[in-house]
Amino acid sequence: MSNDMKLIMESWRTNVLYEQQDNPGTVGDLLKGLNAYILSNSDQLKRVAQAVANALEGIMDAVGDIDDAAKQAIAEFAEPAVEFLRSVQEDGLKEAIKEKGKDIAMNVLSTIAKNETIRGYVVKKVGEKTIQFLIDQVFPAAKSLISAASWILKVFKVSKELQTAYKEGTADVNQVFTNIVKDIATAEDNKDTTAGFLALFNIDDEWQKMLDDKIEIKFIEQMIGSLKNSDPNTPLENLNFNAQLVGFLKNEFEGRTLAK
Repeated sequence: MSNDMKLIMESWRTNVLYEQQDNPGTVGDLLKGLNAYILSNSDQLKRVAQAVANALEGIMDAVGDIDDAAKQAIAEFAEPAVEFLRSVQEDGLKEAIKEKGKDIAMNVLSTIAKNETIRGYVVKKVGEKTIQFLIDQVFPAAKSLISAASWILKVFKVSKELQTAYKEGTADVNQVFTNIVKDIATAEDNKDTTAGFLALFNIDDEWQKMLDDKIEIKFIEQMIGSLKNSDPNTPLENLNFNAQLVGFLKNEFEGRTLAK
């Protein structure tokens, strides 16, 4: 097989692995995936990527008296690391992972976090808070984005609010999450919103026609609060909005409710 064909096959394999991931199984999976997606295009993340990339570009002039093997290892790390971080700076974390590959993303972030020489140098250049943001926020977000690649696009397709928030990269995570759930719950029934995990949040269109807007909003807000306060290990299948709407109406209207 030619080198060009190997590159093509590797690119195809990476994209397939990136796009074909399981749906979220728990509340924690859902929240981490959504938070990561919103963070991935934020101005703060891009500024951090720029600062760390700038620092790494000068690392070979400042590593000091270390053996040749260590210098070679740092040199081999620095170039792809800078390329990855520049991609994050320009296009956001999600697109950088897709373009450069998840292995490079994980290697860059974990090496900066764990390699004492590299971390120490970068801390001197950009400060401990910047590195902690990279470790505490960006690294978990990268892992969540990789595992959420397939289902997050379904949410993105349904939620206009998430689309705007992602493009702007400035949205408040909690407010965007609230709007996401509202968008899915009130979206028109179609093959995306009535199948898979999105069906758990979608309210039947015919039921919506019978509900007063204030009652519908109150129910959705209650469900959002319940979702945020749920144990992260709670299976999403336990949160079916249509099923919970039946119980909600019974409590609100002295046992009266909806039935198909």
